[in-house]
Amino acid sequence: MRLFILAAAVLVFLTVLWGPVLYLANRFLARGVFGLYGWLRALLPAQLVTAIVLTVAADYTERWDLGMVLAIITLVVSAIGMALISLRAWVLRR
Repeated sequence: MRLFILAAAVLVFLTVLWGPVLYLANRFLARGVFGLYGWLRALLPAQLVTAIVLTVAADYTERWDLGMVLAIITLVVSAIGMALISLRAWVLRR
């Protein structure tokens, strides 16, 4: 049961982290902005490493509300990734 809960938590984490970025890249591809998927090969691992490093740093602060801090880290890193994809699409359209 623990393994199932862990697998579900990892799946939710990756969906929240990478889902909006991939959705936005697909939307730009549908509009004819090509060249984002090559850039995603660097962005997605960078997002994952950033979220993990910030999570470990938050764990060392020994906060009581670590779950909320982890959720905020995940959402902020995902929003930054969406902003970077939007900026890259804007540069490619110019």
